[in-house]
Amino acid sequence: MKQLIPALALVAAAPMAFGSLPALAAVPASFTATGTAHVHASGKTPESRTPIKVFYQNGQVRLELKTPGNGDSIVLGQKGKSTFTLMDVQQKVAFTMDPQTMNTDGSPLPVQQIVDLTSWKGLLQKEGKKLAGSEVKAGQTCSIWETNQGTTKTKVWFADAVDLPMQIQSSVNGKTTFTLTIQSFDPKGKVGANLFKVPAGFTQADL
Repeated sequence: MKQLIPALALVAAAPMAFGSLPALAAVPASFTATGTAHVHASGKTPESRTPIKVFYQNGQVRLELKTPGNGDSIVLGQKGKSTFTLMDVQQKVAFTMDPQTMNTDGSPLPVQQIVDLTSWKGLLQKEGKKLAGSEVKAGQTCSIWETNQGTTKTKVWFADAVDLPMQIQSSVNGKTTFTLTIQSFDPKGKVGANLFKVPAGFTQADL
């Protein structure tokens, strides 16, 4: 369980500023991506940088997290499901996670935003403000969006050609708390159906 704590903290640190809306059709049917999730030091939360790999196929997603000093964790999610699976690779345990039990402020953790990057276009159009200019991220030209909820501000660099975010940055009271940066994106990357299943030999449990 100790190895899972950084992965849980990483999931909980993701932006929570939007509700859930359907994904749009322009998103590639499958893709792979690599990036870094950066939890910035804040209060008792230490700074951490976690390399991630993303595999997506028809609403299913696999996130591979390599937390420094804590081993590998894998998150499996599926569009439309209210729970996701968190696997501890070293201990070979697969936990079914209910986001309702992970919140700390009375609000459900928006698991769809974490495991379904394809939902962001509708979220931004409904809740966000488009800023002037554009930037290139992971080889994609991105429009820049911003949203505010209370003291939390979320900024998103959105690749319009593929309807996916390439960078997400969240701040509280003006201080950056979380940054997810996609460094490479491949809409033709190889994605096997077995990537979205819990492997044989894993013990399954609720958490």
